[in-house]
Amino acid sequence: AGLKANSGLDFSRERLEGLMDFFELGRDLYGKDVASLSGGERQRVAIIIAVLLNRKVFLLDEATSALDKYLKQKVADFFAGHADWTVLSISHDPVWLENPLVRVFDLEERQWKQ
Repeated sequence: AGLKANSGLDFSRERLEGLMDFFELGRDLYGKDVASLSGGERQRVAIIIAVLLNRKVFLLDEATSALDKYLKQKVADFFAGHADWTVLSISHDPVWLENPLVRVFDLEERQWKQ
């Protein structure tokens, strides 16, 4: 059922390569076993797969935890820059907290941050 539901989506090589370039993943990943990928590579591959599915709602749980500061910022800016998406990101990372486009809800204080 999942394959049928996604059969009309754009999985073109150009779109895939564009996302891989944006998230700074080399073409050498095409032939690699998933088990051999680093944690950061796996996170970026998972993000690319989610984006290719053309969803409008994303639930991210520490989606940038294995990335360096530069890539964390790139991922956070990517998701924050899509006003037509709803993104719920669970993170302790300041890159999400400091982004002016991100609304932060503090679970411990049970309130929205300004």
